[in-house]
Amino acid sequence: MFAGPALKLFGKDYVFIFLGALFFLSFILVALLPTTTDKGLWFKESLAFAHRTFFNPKNAFGKLDFTFLKSEFMKMIVDIKAGISYMKKNKTVAQASLILGATQVSDATLLVLAPGFSASVLHINLTDTSFVIMGPMVLGVALGAILVGQIGLHFNRRRGALRSYQIIAASIMLLGFTKRIPLSRIESRIPGFANSFFGVDFLAIAVLLIFILGFFSSFVEVPANATIQEKTDDNMRGRVYGVLSWFVTLTSALPVILSAFLADLLGVEKMALVIGISMLVSSSYIAKVAKEW
Repeated sequence: MFAGPALKLFGKDYVFIFLGALFFLSFILVALLPTTTDKGLWFKESLAFAHRTFFNPKNAFGKLDFTFLKSEFMKMIVDIKAGISYMKKNKTVAQASLILGATQVSDATLLVLAPGFSASVLHINLTDTSFVIMGPMVLGVALGAILVGQIGLHFNRRRGALRSYQIIAASIMLLGFTKRIPLSRIESRIPGFANSFFGVDFLAIAVLLIFILGFFSSFVEVPANATIQEKTDDNMRGRVYGVLSWFVTLTSALPVILSAFLADLLGVEKMALVIGISMLVSSSYIAKVAKEW
């Protein structure tokens, strides 16, 4: 949401320094989190690995030492296998993860199309994208999460999540029709006093649809996350979310790459229709499979 203002404030060169500082701050905050292992030992091993691999001149053109990285990677593989095995036995967790993952894949694909949608459909400056697109979406997510929290006890999670998923799909499809038409094209056909009132400018409609998209995303993600947390054992929760992140990363790679290519070939509006239709089709499959939560 603040990407546009940050770009305007720091410029296209210094904004990367600002982003790097934020990542470094994130690293510090994560390092301060409590852990079950010896934090001091882990921190020393991480620094030693970074020094051996990236800061040792002898390794600049020689063989890099990836022993530590390999051991961490193997631990990750073991955790993923354990998470998958657990989800196979716990269908409620697996089904909630399925609809949550499908929503996150769709979100990732939409984020790729956001700049093109802003430029070719809404005809707004790219630096304003964060306010026009991300702003309404964040507001919708926040209000939706508050409402879900209020009605949580009287809310059928499965039915509500599926209906919300379908509403998100319909909103994305309608976004494909919100091509912004400048008022100057039709002002000669409309009485002067009515120009400002009847302006055929669908920017407001697009903003409303984006708000609806964010609002109903909460009705998918909050119940699904709540189900996963409630139905997962404490010692397996991290592994289940690790599997979910792994699943989203793998399954979103191809749609993200193809959506960027097809958007250039077919246009952003048609891609919005394709994504919306794909979500509607997948919702029928999810409805058949996810029946136990």
